[in-house]
Amino acid sequence: MSKQSSLLIGLAYIGFSIAFRFFSFFPAVIDHDESTYLVIANELLKGQHYWLDIFDTKPIGIFLLYAGFIKIAGNSIFFLRLLTALWVGLTAWLIYDMQKHWCPRGPAAWLSGMFYLGMISLFTFYGVSPNTEIYFSSLAILAMWLVFRWPWQWWSFILAGISIGLGLLIKQAVLFDAVALGLFLLWRIIARHRNSIVHLLQLGLMTLMSIIPMLIVMGWYINMNALDVFVDHQFFLPGRYLENAHRSFAWVLIPDFFLRYFPITILAVVTVIRLSMKRVPVIGFYLLWLLLALVAALLPKNAFGHYLVSMIPALAMLAGLAWHPDTVLPRWLLWLRNPRIGYGILFAFLLLNATLQYNDYKVKPDPMKEACEFIQAAGIPEPVVYTGTTNYQILYFLLDCPPPVAYPHPSLLFDDRFRTVLHIDTIGEYNKVVAVQPDFCFFELTQPIGMFAGFLSDAYMPIDTFSGKTVMYQRISKD
Repeated sequence: MSKQSSLLIGLAYIGFSIAFRFFSFFPAVIDHDESTYLVIANELLKGQHYWLDIFDTKPIGIFLLYAGFIKIAGNSIFFLRLLTALWVGLTAWLIYDMQKHWCPRGPAAWLSGMFYLGMISLFTFYGVSPNTEIYFSSLAILAMWLVFRWPWQWWSFILAGISIGLGLLIKQAVLFDAVALGLFLLWRIIARHRNSIVHLLQLGLMTLMSIIPMLIVMGWYINMNALDVFVDHQFFLPGRYLENAHRSFAWVLIPDFFLRYFPITILAVVTVIRLSMKRVPVIGFYLLWLLLALVAALLPKNAFGHYLVSMIPALAMLAGLAWHPDTVLPRWLLWLRNPRIGYGILFAFLLLNATLQYNDYKVKPDPMKEACEFIQAAGIPEPVVYTGTTNYQILYFLLDCPPPVAYPHPSLLFDDRFRTVLHIDTIGEYNKVVAVQPDFCFFELTQPIGMFAGFLSDAYMPIDTFSGKTVMYQRISKD
């Protein structure tokens, strides 16, 4: 394939990604985790230091990534989400090009990328809301693309290791993707019996290179005399988090995922049944990748749909192989080979997805934007805001005002589990809020506010309620 054709296909994926996700560019908040990434990233750009001045439970990578996004797009939510759509589109192209290596003829490679785009752009908490899984799984895919596109090249294994290392800075779960890749490559080395020592050294080099990004960040913390802080939060905090995980984990998450993408699941099953693994060994890799991504999603024992986003690429690529020339489809699926039907399905999906997203993200009220506009209309030059027990922390970003506490994500201060694993000085954080006397505070009607009750009753008055549960308080003027 010519470079021009490859470029056009990449642009097509980017175009479809923007089309699939367009209406998600508008709301201030889709998932409040993204708000936390933006708030902390913005504070890092102002000179604060992660895990020293401002805190969350995730590794530093996602905040550095968003700091880069803010440098490019500024404080525009629309353009920040557009950057995510570009990222997703480029990932679809990587999937296409990697699948092309295993299936050079027919539409299998193109459809694999399209399945990925459709799956990750359909459900709010399964990919539409930007979350860590989108980014670290893309870096894992980049590593796979490098080693499959340029097999057993020293430089490709070096870059693949660095890509995995960057993913590790975003979330530790990328290790499961890396293990799937490593085991598959090891199996290929054993099966071929050629250049085994050289290939084992290349695999070892990739593993070694994967720790380089982590060592660079560690050196940065050493330079700040904060090695102990880095080691505790990067390596020991995840263990404390798992020990304190909620035991009421919803196992229904697994069948929900496969039923949610039922047509893709059926195609993946048909591929596994109808296509020889000996002829197309990558099927075994995709199955292993899917299994380990599932293990990574279940390990935290939290029923969050976005944990399963890292399973989407493997499932999409398995489904794409249903169009492999050697895949014998059952009679009741032969109609899928008709291109006209395929274009019809694509058009129907675009229309359905646009309608659903328009209703979800444009028609519905946007209480965070309403609260932001109210504060801006108050005419206070540099308003001080505290978002309390609510998920309104995006206000810190939209108003470009620093959070008065070191833990902008509300659950960290108001959930006993997080207070335990992070060893948070809650009284100290409360005193910070009292000291700055915020102009506006936000608290949930359904959540206990503890020591803030007296603080609010003495100096604040409720002025509005959003979504029937979030109360906005304004400081009573002493004049």
